[in-house]
Amino acid sequence: MTSAPIGQRLVLTNEHVRVWLDVVEPGEEQPVHTHEAPYVSVMLTPATAQVVDEDGTVLYDVDREQGDATWFGPERVPVTHTLRNVGPAQIRVAIVEVLGEGGRK
Repeated sequence: MTSAPIGQRLVLTNEHVRVWLDVVEPGEEQPVHTHEAPYVSVMLTPATAQVVDEDGTVLYDVDREQGDATWFGPERVPVTHTLRNVGPAQIRVAIVEVLGEGGRK
């Protein structure tokens, strides 16, 4: 299975990082994608969501505030999942993949 891009828009890429922006509307979810490099997820809006695996199983609930940042280190990748927006508002998130040592080269 070919994985979808990490986000909707790649806004920066170099030998150190890839920065993605993603928007998930209420009741919708991202395409299933695979993170192969460690990354930081930064909420640009509050989020009430679920992280769901490729089989549709809810892995955990997400309740984050605008500005919250979460680190997903080398021990948590690769991981294949999607983010399902179960809240009433649009979710916007920036994903910063860390490349090089400990990440995908």
